[in-house]
Amino acid sequence: MMRNTILILLLLFNPLTEQKKARFSGALDNFYSSYIFFDIPHKGGAVEANQIKVSVEDDARFRQTIDMAEPGFIGMPDSRSGIYLRFWLEPGEELGFQTDWNDLVNTISFSGELAKANQLVRDFDLERQSLLQSEDKLSAEDLFRLISAEKKELQQAYEEESVSDSFYELMLLDSKYFWISRGLVSASLSPEAVRAELDISSEQGLKSRNYFVFLRSYFKAMKTATLEEKYARASDQLSDEVLELFWVYDIRQESMSDRLNFDLLHVLEAYKEQFNDQILLTYLRKYLIKIENEHYRMNTPITEEMELVVDSDFTIQDIIEKFRGTVLYFDMWATWCHPCIDEMNTEFKKPFDEFLEDKPVKVIYLSLDIDRVDAKWRQMVRDMRLNSFNIRMTDERYDEVREYIGVDPRAPFAIPRYFIVNKKGRLVNADAPRPSDGQLLYRELSKYF
Repeated sequence: MMRNTILILLLLFNPLTEQKKARFSGALDNFYSSYIFFDIPHKGGAVEANQIKVSVEDDARFRQTIDMAEPGFIGMPDSRSGIYLRFWLEPGEELGFQTDWNDLVNTISFSGELAKANQLVRDFDLERQSLLQSEDKLSAEDLFRLISAEKKELQQAYEEESVSDSFYELMLLDSKYFWISRGLVSASLSPEAVRAELDISSEQGLKSRNYFVFLRSYFKAMKTATLEEKYARASDQLSDEVLELFWVYDIRQESMSDRLNFDLLHVLEAYKEQFNDQILLTYLRKYLIKIENEHYRMNTPITEEMELVVDSDFTIQDIIEKFRGTVLYFDMWATWCHPCIDEMNTEFKKPFDEFLEDKPVKVIYLSLDIDRVDAKWRQMVRDMRLNSFNIRMTDERYDEVREYIGVDPRAPFAIPRYFIVNKKGRLVNADAPRPSDGQLLYRELSKYF
């Protein structure tokens, strides 16, 4: 009997069993895509590290269920208004909305149990945006007056039972985070005054995007000289749960500066030593890749191995004969092919280059670019430090390569495409792994040494 009781209690209090589905639907006038994307919480925080891709029907309507252990926001940016549109969802509840995609924020209307909560969020965000566009500097008194006005609206909705406890409590904090961050930016408020008003480390606040804006303004107002100093102070004042997500948010924001800040690469390494969330690391790399590539370029010289050839008489067999006795890894790419260039980013190219050191392997870069982009091709070869044999092929030679790897020249064909020729000049893998496959590629190449 005791065992059965314990089992029932475990089932009742298991977080997995508490997870319910929030129902979310929309009708989108003047929307002509088959999909719409929404950012969803990661680790309960409003950092846009996770996205869901939602199918939109031919009548421009969608319906989606989202697994949620607790209430929170999902969202998406509206490029026209500059507002990040937030949708409040709760497990077991439904939210619907209708809007004209050409004027998303101003035409949106809500339906369902969560309509009032979402209307309040939309109204607050629109009014905040309008006030921020004013040139008038807001005093500390102005800021707290605005917080009080939003609190009054929230209280009224709460007393009318139009919004839940969780929404009411979070939006009270959201209001403070937003307006106090404005006070820190304008120097109407000091960090010392803020500490007396708010808990700096708030796990409840993680659900609010404005909490991260507030933290960034707060630590900036403390006049930290370096990024390392800023994160050291953050480590002293924030719990690990808050610190991890703030660090990610702040690195992303810092990476958006027009100036390439190579210190962010050191900061990323420090972050990785303390935290190891692969979803967050992948998210950060998306923003840091430009900095990583430039850092790699600056520290990697162009070598005599770099050879650029444009020759219609140079066949695939000529290339194989030229390097007979060496394992050849062919990379078919073009300057207009984004997936091709992604494979040449530092994240994949640097470890691949390190693997190739002292190995009997030669990379052959086969470009499909036409004559009028010759200058662009040559520049990209140099910028990406393709220190190997590079050839820009004619259509005729390109068809020969396709036939060589067993692809009908008339059939659809996608790049990037990779293939391997062994030391004896024999094709041994017509569809080889790519650099982003890492160890899978290295093991494949190692078979032919």
